Amino acid sequence: MVTRLTTDHTDAVTTLTVASTEGFLKSSYVVVEDERIKYTNKTATTFTGCTRGWDNTTASEHQSGTRVYSSEASVINYALGFDVIATGTSAGAMYIPVVLYNFFFTTLPRMILWDYSWLKVNSWLQLLRYVFMAVSIGFLIFMAYQIAMALGGILQSVFTRV
Repeated sequence: MVTRLTTDHTDAVTTLTVASTEGFLKSSYVVVEDERIKYTNKTATTFTGCTRGWDNTTASEHQSGTRVYSSEASVINYALGFDVIATGTSAGAMYIPVVLYNFFFTTLPRMILWDYSWLKVNSWLQLLRYVFMAVSIGFLIFMAYQIAMALGGILQSVFTRV
């Protein structure tokens, strides 16, 4: 989940005001720039009971418009090797080529070279290794399909205007 701050926040505030908290857990933590902020409750537009600088990060000031995202988004960005949301919002019309570049030169090599050797301890873990490998292959096929569909749509719109 991703939202944005709607006001400036100092490093001491215990309530974050955002555009929407829809989809976020009732109590969890969010990431704002390099800071993790634990919250104990939420309303429609605020995270309340915040512990700033949580999980050995440094509490800092944040400007209105700064992205606020859940831990799940952070994990996905780490696995892909690039920030999907920042790529989409900062690249504008160049979104598709930038994502393609990131996919082929960052994500794809990570997926291919992913090391599952630590799962060779016994036969049960070996089965889990194959499940992980199947999920990785499925993800690669899904991403290739999505990219092909996007490129097909672009080509179709270019050739129908001619």
